[in-house]
Amino acid sequence: MLPDFSHPIYNSEEAAFEHLESIVWPEGPVCPHCDQNGGTFYKLKNVRGTKSRSHPDGALRHGLWKCARCRKQFTVRARTFYQNAHVPLHKAFRAHAYFHEYGTYDLAGTARAVGINYKTARRLADLMV
Repeated sequence: MLPDFSHPIYNSEEAAFEHLESIVWPEGPVCPHCDQNGGTFYKLKNVRGTKSRSHPDGALRHGLWKCARCRKQFTVRARTFYQNAHVPLHKAFRAHAYFHEYGTYDLAGTARAVGINYKTARRLADLMV
């Protein structure tokens, strides 16, 4: 039986970032560069990354913050095992739920259920163990 993927954190990148922020930063953002917490941070919206073939206008960067003290950008993924998961956060959450339900034994099933390839499923399993 597949986990219930109807929750917004499994389908919306924005909802996934908000959920992770509520877990990692219960009292507000913390800059991973200068370790400032409780200071001034700016939530950046509609920022796009570098242009590529698959994203001619640049991929939209969700959950992006900027620290007023050190002036560097960061997301909640910093210093979590999702930092090195090069998949959208909502798909990483889907894989995490699938691994929690079935264990990391069925990587091919995880890849099919989540919509990622086998190598990515294996990499996520390595990160989550």
